[in-house]
Parts: sequence; C-alpha cells; structure tokens
Amino acid sequence: MSYRGEGVWTEEELHLLRSRYNTLGPTGIAKLLNRTINSVKAKARNEGIRVGDVQGWVTVATVADEARITVMTVRKRAQRLKVLRRLRAPNGRTIMCLVPEAWGGAYINAVERGREAETLEGHHYTLNKVARLFSVNESTIRRWLYGKYPNSYGARMMNRIKFTFTTGVTKRKYLFNPWDCEREAKAYREHKRTQENQ
Repeated sequence: MSYRGEGVWTEEELHLLRSRYNTLGPTGIAKLLNRTINSVKAKARNEGIRVGDVQGWVTVATVADEARITVMTVRKRAQRLKVLRRLRAPNGRTIMCLVPEAWGGAYINAVERGREAETLEGHHYTLNKVARLFSVNESTIRRWLYGKYPNSYGARMMNRIKFTFTTGVTKRKYLFNPWDCEREAKAYREHKRTQENQ
C-alpha cells in the first residue's frame, strides 16, 4: 500500500481531520486517509489542531503542570472519582487522558489550599496535637467543637480557641491557635484537678 504525502487536501479530508484528530490522533487519521503520519501531523499543526482538544475537557498533563504535581497523582484521583476519559488510538492504545475542565480547575484549587494548609500547619496545632495536649481523643475535640451540648465545659472552652479548617487534596485539616490551646489546656487541667479533689 502506498501512502500519499503532503499533496493537496480535499475539503472532505480536512473535515475528517478537524472532527476526528482529537480522538484518533495522527496514526488513526493517517490510516483513514491513506496518508503518511508526518503529513497528517504537519497539516494538523498548520490547522492549529491538537490531540486532546475536546471542548470542556483538559488534559491530565495540563492539570498536573498547573498544580505542580505528578501526572500519575492527578490520573489516579480522576480515575477514583470516575471523571477520567481516555482517548484511544485505533489499536486501543491510550493516546491521552482528559478530565472535565471544571473538575481540573477545582482540583488545582484544592491542591493550592492543601499547600496553604501545610504552610499554616507549621504555625498552628493540628487536631491530633490538641487532643494530646488535652489528653483526650480526637473525637472528643470534635464533639466539643460540634457536639450536642453547647453549654458543656469543653464546648465553652473550644469557643475561646481560634481555629480554622482547610480542605486540602486528601482531607479536611483543623488548625488551632497554639497560644489559645496552651492557655485553655492549662485551665482544663486545673478544672479537672478541682473536680477530682471535690
């Protein structure tokens, strides 16, 4: 079988190139049109068409670059959430992985928030550290924060501690003001001693 090279492209061929290049890639188009892969690539470049140009979708590599993380991390996350779309060549080989543009933007923001959380974490106490400081488990601290008994001693104490939470890539992180925690932990220990002596 002989392949055509650069030759003149018909309107029909151009239509096929524009409509199918993003999913079939240069190899698939070359087979369909009986042209060389290099001529298909050159024509696509001249027409400004790239593999993966699907409206409303963005490549996993683009998301990874913008978030400054690995492609594998983005792909695994997208696959787990069932938002990954694979563009395949006619032979079944994956050409490129895409995710919805909105999801990609939200994921990049989540990564950035996660980095902010890590920076803040250097200057704040985590939920685990606060639990150890008060000698209670983490679920007790959460109960004090959001429990059924807003007038309990623990809930009143937590009201006096400044805290924030950030939503990172993997999970929500609680971050507490260290000075407030130290002050309230001292008061809490005194309160417990008083109760034990009564």
